[in-house]
Amino acid sequence: WVGATYNIRIPTEYFSIADVERAFLSAGISAAPYVRIKNESWERSDVSGRNTHTTKFHRGYAVSWQAGISTFRSLSERAAVEIGALYVGRWTGRFMKNDHHVKWSAINKESSDAADVLSFISNRFKIYFTILVGRKPPGPTTQDSSPASDGVSRQNTETDAGPSPADTSHQE
Repeated sequence: WVGATYNIRIPTEYFSIADVERAFLSAGISAAPYVRIKNESWERSDVSGRNTHTTKFHRGYAVSWQAGISTFRSLSERAAVEIGALYVGRWTGRFMKNDHHVKWSAINKESSDAADVLSFISNRFKIYFTILVGRKPPGPTTQDSSPASDGVSRQNTETDAGPSPADTSHQE
């Protein structure tokens, strides 16, 4: 599948849920340029009494679309949860064999749609929960509060092995 999804943050003045920090609208589309289905059948001959196995492949393509909403809430400093609901639709069709459209009769001869071109459409509704957990920083950090501070957090190291080549703060 090749596709794209676009998410846009919903301003809180338009949509808000208690204890939820952010909400997003999501829309997407994707395509599968090559889909192949396999049709296997076993038939028993009344004359010879033997079973015959046939396998047929049909190629086609598919298109999928989705729309939904998701919310984001912090659980702690390093953990959050995302909860969402998503509708996904998918159309699969345009199956070809020897440059001709494949009909439903190729799959099931007794189908009520035997003369129609073979295609499928599916609709799904998904509800999902995602727990997001961040990693702990490699060491304790301190905020330098000196007047010359640039406000950047730095690692607190006990031993100073000397200035690094790009560090000129230790020169006299």
